[in-house]
Amino acid sequence: MASGIAKATRAEADLDRVPVRVVRFVRLATAGGLAYAAYRIHWRVLLANFFTGPGRVSRILMLFFALLNLKNMPFVWTYRIWHAVIYHLFIRKSPRLGPRSLFRPIITETHAPVTEIDYNVHKSNSTYFADLDVSRTHLCTYLLRPGLRRLAHNASTGLVTDPASGGPARGPLGIMLGAVHCSFRREIAAYRPYEMWSRVLAWDRKWLYIVTHFVPKGAARA
Repeated sequence: MASGIAKATRAEADLDRVPVRVVRFVRLATAGGLAYAAYRIHWRVLLANFFTGPGRVSRILMLFFALLNLKNMPFVWTYRIWHAVIYHLFIRKSPRLGPRSLFRPIITETHAPVTEIDYNVHKSNSTYFADLDVSRTHLCTYLLRPGLRRLAHNASTGLVTDPASGGPARGPLGIMLGAVHCSFRREIAAYRPYEMWSRVLAWDRKWLYIVTHFVPKGAARA
């Protein structure tokens, strides 16, 4: 039994080793590319033209608007999702999570910019779902990292078997959203910070059930 556990631990470590090296290389290459691009830009001329050139008022107002509503700018949602995936699966060190960690929540902080406000001057009901995507991604990639890594290499780990052949199931790994139900209790005002507490509620053979509570920032830990 002990040798089997040690063998499984070594196998999981082998699965982690190559992606970590790849991520480190990508991070260094990206940082180097950004540093070189920043070096090539004539910042003094660029800033002078931006803040003093023709049309400066509209540019400054647009910049101010974009900064206040950065959360909902194009591709920011995609960045938030993939940042959670890459950070939890590859960058951070995987903690040892015991059985007690299974039902503990992961807390994601955010706020409600004006682009999420409806005619009732509070966070629109439709915008909760985008926040839920980000919170669930943090939970799944943090809590289920060992299982996701083993499933991604199922051909060698054999975690899931094919009922037809009895061997390891083959094919790409994906997590699909089956359904969402929301129950609204209180409004969230513009720019008010809040937290999303997401945790595993239950599961069956096919689905993982997750519950998320939206609470004022710091209220549940005060």
